[in-house]
Amino acid sequence: MSKTNANICVLGFDISNQMEKLYAIVLICDGKLISKIENGGLEKIIRLAWDYNVKKVATDNIFELAPNVRELKRIISLFPENTEFIQVNLNDEGFEDFRGILKKSGISTFNLTPQKTAYYLAYLAYTGYGTSLIKKQIRTKIIVRKNRSYGPGGMSNNRYKRKVRVTILQITNDIKDVLDKNNFDYELLYRKSGAGIDGAIFTVYTPRSSLIGLIKPRQGTSVSIEIKNDLVISFAFKKEKKEDKPIIVGIDPGLNFGIAILDIEGNLLYLGTKRSGDREEIIELIQSYGSPVIIAADVKPVPDTVKKIASKFNAELFIPEESLSVEVKREMAFNALSGTSDISLDSHMRDAYSAAYNAFKTLSKKLKEVDEYLLRTGLSLSSRKIKQEVIKGKAVSDAIEEELKRILSMERENKVIIDYKAGARDLEKKLNEELEKIKKENILLKAKINKLYEELKNKDKEIKLAKKNVQLVNINSSIERTMSVLKESISELNKQLEAKNLDIKMLEERVKEYEDILDKLVKGEYIPVPIVSSLTKSNLNKLLEYNVNLIYVENPDSYQSDIGILLKNKNIRGILISYQYSENSGIYNLLKENGIPVVSIFEYDYKKIKDIIIIERKVLDKIKEAEEKLKEIEKVKEIEKFEKIFNEYREKRRKDR
Repeated sequence: MSKTNANICVLGFDISNQMEKLYAIVLICDGKLISKIENGGLEKIIRLAWDYNVKKVATDNIFELAPNVRELKRIISLFPENTEFIQVNLNDEGFEDFRGILKKSGISTFNLTPQKTAYYLAYLAYTGYGTSLIKKQIRTKIIVRKNRSYGPGGMSNNRYKRKVRVTILQITNDIKDVLDKNNFDYELLYRKSGAGIDGAIFTVYTPRSSLIGLIKPRQGTSVSIEIKNDLVISFAFKKEKKEDKPIIVGIDPGLNFGIAILDIEGNLLYLGTKRSGDREEIIELIQSYGSPVIIAADVKPVPDTVKKIASKFNAELFIPEESLSVEVKREMAFNALSGTSDISLDSHMRDAYSAAYNAFKTLSKKLKEVDEYLLRTGLSLSSRKIKQEVIKGKAVSDAIEEELKRILSMERENKVIIDYKAGARDLEKKLNEELEKIKKENILLKAKINKLYEELKNKDKEIKLAKKNVQLVNINSSIERTMSVLKESISELNKQLEAKNLDIKMLEERVKEYEDILDKLVKGEYIPVPIVSSLTKSNLNKLLEYNVNLIYVENPDSYQSDIGILLKNKNIRGILISYQYSENSGIYNLLKENGIPVVSIFEYDYKKIKDIIIIERKVLDKIKEAEEKLKEIEKVKEIEKFEKIFNEYREKRRKDR
């Protein structure tokens, strides 16, 4: 088959030689085998993808291409833009055993070599199996900067620099006018310097072809304009949806983004600087912590980038009455963060935190009113939801009424509102209390119904007596109306009784679920494991006060370089994560050096309850197996080290003779 005539080509690969980084490669075009290679390098996979315009690259582990996300993005950028990367063993439910997929498809798993695996991967992807892992966005970068040469002799160096900076500013304004006139969505980052700017970077959310004829590249003696396509790659790994909690975000935009994220109680959730970060990356980071109700800046007027991010989230834009001075921001950050020893602030982090904290401080009086009202009245309402509405501009009284309205609406839909407490035992206790309360209400309702039935019987007697002794139609009509009212009351009470019975059933099912969990914990079939969002000292210090030897990490790509030593000193036996992880990744190697294994839990039964997971005890066997493997590796290293020293010593003795 010729390369140009192939309509749909799919390439499957599987690692065949881990040490030399070689792959078994199979290429299928229109369902026919075109090429199979037993041991080929990554460069061969890329070349075939271009030669045959490959539509899909199929794998059962995308990290066989690279040990980490950063390197993986670089490699993927070398493939054709329209190439999809398919993880065959991933679907909407999560990861699936590859051999199990083959068995379901009627394919034998006997003697499954890398070559066979590559073929089956390509074949299954061709027939529609798997999930596309990669999202691509084509944008355009326009870079305005000074050239390295500082120009002709005879002109003062400082004067020439000023002239170049003013020229860059003029060119930047001209490009901005063109983009605004043509309604392009873009980001502008620049660094001010005196009366001009040192350089500017436009990120325009459109392909390069859309700007042809509007903005042209330039290579002048002092200033250049570079225009290039910018391919942004992100991964579509399925993540468990986190609680959509309201947050306050402070942003300091520029060539480096400062970002601070607080919850609505003023607690710091994130503080950092993104080097050369763009808007989409910042939005993705913010979304991982919750739903912003306020986006704040530390200056007035507010930068366009901050406005666009606030618009993206439909969040309130907090504008200070006047720009915060450096002295005020330093004092604000020092007072608020003085007890946080492991945070080292740069100016971007300081400004972002000051923006967020200033917004919280401005609103804190109203938020405090919510807590005081609930404490004073004893109303069992969600303070977080009420505060969220207050932040959006509602009066405290209106926000409370809105929450009451929401609860009443939920009750009409036969839903029970439960104030969850930490841990399964507290939750079970709360559910049982609610259950007992509803049972008592049931008894009262039944008593009331019985009373109404008695009244109905008495009215029946009165009717019979009236018919015998009274001939007046008016009296008879009045009694019938009374009976009708009583029957309606009974009917309404019966409906309430049915609703309460449904509530009881729902609560009993919930209680049973948590009783099962507690039973498995007591029997030792399951074990509790605490959860941390990432491997940082601030996250771990709270946990390590308790006697824990396993930790579940939600984001293993985020860690501090010296965290392995801390985990080893605290006798942590292993780290659990939610998906398969490459053994050549940064965190894997870091923890391997300290004898701590990283184990995926996707093949075990587990359930998340607030800040812990309850997981099958047999995960400990996997941890033990991984520990033994690490010990064997370390033992081999020691032997090799000894042999090296011995050989060096023997060689030295030979030379001395």
